Amino acid sequence: MKIKRILIIFLVCMMLMSTIIFADSPPNIYNNLTPDTGLSGIGDAILGVIRGIAGTAAAVSIIVLGIKYTYSAPSEKAEVKKKMMPVVIGSVLLFGAMTIIDAISEVAVDLL
Repeated sequence: MKIKRILIIFLVCMMLMSTIIFADSPPNIYNNLTPDTGLSGIGDAILGVIRGIAGTAAAVSIIVLGIKYTYSAPSEKAEVKKKMMPVVIGSVLLFGAMTIIDAISEVAVDLL
């Protein structure tokens, strides 16, 4: 029964992760750059890579801690909660900062 639960959780995680990971070869990043969008295009590509790596790391760490929380004894659940809160707060701050950077980038491109 325990193996069946772990297998189901693993399959659900794999299905969720496979829809958010899209890759492109590095030379194709620079093909559509013009003098007007050169810097912003490179900046958007870098932010996209950072967002992808950070999102994957946050999702994996939350999933691992969630599985630990589910299968831990009641006395150990408090320790797992203490480890989970900084991860959740850090993820919210990271994605909030990325949203603010995107907004600033949009305004800067419109002004320039």
